[in-house]
Amino acid sequence: MSIESSLEHKISATIKKSRFSFFSTVLFLIIIFIVLFTTFQQITELQGKVSSLNEEVNKKEIEVQELNRKISITNQKVKESQVKLDTYYDAIEIFHTGLRRLQSRQYSKATKAFSDFIKIVPESPQAFHILGYSEYRYFLHWKENLLNRSANVDVFQQTKWEKLANNYFNRSTSSFNHAIELNNSYMWPEYHMILLNFYAGKYEQSIAYLRSTVTKHPEILDYLCDDGEFRKMRKNQKTSLPFVEIISNALNNNELGRKSCWVISVYKSTLISEIQRLLNKLGYDAGVPDGIVGSKTVYAVKKFEEIEKMEITGIPNNTLLSALQKVSKN
Repeated sequence: MSIESSLEHKISATIKKSRFSFFSTVLFLIIIFIVLFTTFQQITELQGKVSSLNEEVNKKEIEVQELNRKISITNQKVKESQVKLDTYYDAIEIFHTGLRRLQSRQYSKATKAFSDFIKIVPESPQAFHILGYSEYRYFLHWKENLLNRSANVDVFQQTKWEKLANNYFNRSTSSFNHAIELNNSYMWPEYHMILLNFYAGKYEQSIAYLRSTVTKHPEILDYLCDDGEFRKMRKNQKTSLPFVEIISNALNNNELGRKSCWVISVYKSTLISEIQRLLNKLGYDAGVPDGIVGSKTVYAVKKFEEIEKMEITGIPNNTLLSALQKVSKN
């Protein structure tokens, strides 16, 4: 073999080896690339999962924070409720103390207890009413001292009692009015304003309160008609007639409620029975003149008012009595 042939053979062998090495390198690089690409995809997926997990963790942390905030608010409310509960327990104890003082006629201590009660429940009309009632009872206490004073009470002592009576009248009036301002539908302050003004000798104001109260609160008749406090009012010469007239009218207009009252029976021998007698005398059948306003009496009154061209009310009152007496004389 010649040298040239040997050289060509070596060159050919070298080229073959180079090609093999090149293809081997390319294949290796391709494999590496595939491995790297696959790894990169896996890493990307893992990063996505990690990111999602982080988001979930963040959401859970936010939820935990919100839950902690709500727990904190709830705990705060529980503490506030506990404080309020303790305060109300104190208020109940103060209120019961006031009632005990009131029942034992310790009016000064009663008004002090109810004043302390109002500091805890300043928007309660019931609280102002019970304070006003205790002040009303204290006013009556000093009023009774003045009425029952002995001859040896000096002018200084009498003046002191008068000032105390006036003071507690004004305080009671103020408390009752405040209760009414807080709740205009609460009838009890007005109920006691009737009596307060009556016992203070303010008869016109007492009658005015009576008229407005029975109009606004017709249910008051169920209490007033059984309340002995009002006996003095219907026996008093200055209040008896308007008092009975107002109650009679209220009973007549009370379609669903009470129809009878001891006030009517007390007054039957004077006003109503006389009206019934005169109606019967003039030919209007008012039934037996028993002083009780029944359907016959009302019908007879209306018939008389119609014939005499009066306002038709069906209510037996002083105006009707005067008209009956005038016609009867003729």
